[in-house]
Amino acid sequence: MSNLSENWLAEELEALDTDPCFYCQHYRKNYFLFGGRNYYSAGGWSDYVERYTTLDEAVKEGERLITECCPKQVDWYEVVDVLKGTIEKKGHRT
Repeated sequence: MSNLSENWLAEELEALDTDPCFYCQHYRKNYFLFGGRNYYSAGGWSDYVERYTTLDEAVKEGERLITECCPKQVDWYEVVDVLKGTIEKKGHRT
């Protein structure tokens, strides 16, 4: 049995009308994880790994990539908040 109410769509649409950030907070994946083997200042989209809803999720994956052995060795990562245009967290293999 579903946990959704019968009016779930109407409730979602009403929330969008009353809270302009509802979509951003619940659905948008605005934390982009970048990483690679050798750090260089102009890697760009070729270093894109994945996007996440929360900063914590992105940082957790970045830390996992630099600490565990992966098919694509990752020595560094950066998490970018694309809505703010800022680098929120950096990490590197020690």
